[in-house]
Amino acid sequence: MNIKTFFKDRFESWLTKRIPAKSQHTLTSKNIFIFPTAFGFTYLLFVLLLFLLGTNYQNNLIILFSFFLASFFVTVMLHSFFNFSGLTLHSEKLMAGYCEQRIDFPIYIEAQKEHFNIQFAYTKPSMKTKTAATIHVQPGSELVNLPVFSNERGQFSLGRITVSSEYSFGLFRSWSKLDFDHKVLVYPKQRVINNLNTWLSSSTEESKLAGVTQSSDIGIDEFSELKNFIQGESLARTAWKQLAKGQGHFTKHYQSQQGEPLWLTLDNLPTKQLEVQLQYLSYLVNKLSTSNQEFGLLLSSPGKAKVKIEPSLSKAHKQQCLTALAMY
Repeated sequence: MNIKTFFKDRFESWLTKRIPAKSQHTLTSKNIFIFPTAFGFTYLLFVLLLFLLGTNYQNNLIILFSFFLASFFVTVMLHSFFNFSGLTLHSEKLMAGYCEQRIDFPIYIEAQKEHFNIQFAYTKPSMKTKTAATIHVQPGSELVNLPVFSNERGQFSLGRITVSSEYSFGLFRSWSKLDFDHKVLVYPKQRVINNLNTWLSSSTEESKLAGVTQSSDIGIDEFSELKNFIQGESLARTAWKQLAKGQGHFTKHYQSQQGEPLWLTLDNLPTKQLEVQLQYLSYLVNKLSTSNQEFGLLLSSPGKAKVKIEPSLSKAHKQQCLTALAMY
């Protein structure tokens, strides 16, 4: 272990104790750090040289001016602190999205006063160029979205967020490294599959699971029965023929024609590359959910644990299937 890594690990350990992970942080003297910028150090060096010049030539005016610049330096430091402190930040721990697409992490800010030049960025070097955001916070509530891009599926920890400001005059940088325990769940990107119906039936060694669920919208399904009209029902479903004959006000009800539940598997796809298969399945999960078709998911390949999700038709089921594809 080299010296740089040693001190970095020690600093991270100290930071974990000083600013532990939680969903909400308030910036105070306990978690704010202030350090002069490069311009600040240059300014301080100039003040020192000015003071030495004044003492060397016994020029009280130059000495007085150097004292004035030094007091201005301290005043700016206090001003920087008060501009940065008092912010309350809250963020969700887990967000989800697709590979190669923008995933926004919302950070909600509560402020009692104006705060200038507040910057947000993820600490990880690989993400800094794509996740920086600078805002002017007004009293009340503000929202800033930190975008995340990933080329790989799975669940990842995004590390700490660096919140900073160089207001005012750029002499000091006030900053804090906040840990919201951010994790991002990245689904496989959707790869469109042609001739959709060709790949919609599958079978397994457990049972014959072939059969495609086909649902239709109301009005084009097979007629089922007549029921008494209930106040609030759409008049488009009224049985006008029976009403005209004076037989009463009835509404038509239809029943969808459905086969056995559809199962999505890796075996029934036009490729043997796992990542491409998962991209196809990601597209199929979204396509079937949008068309209200009941389906299940069965993932099985050599060297990997088997994943089986029973057929369903809910939003939670879609989320469960996409999560399984991301983590497989």
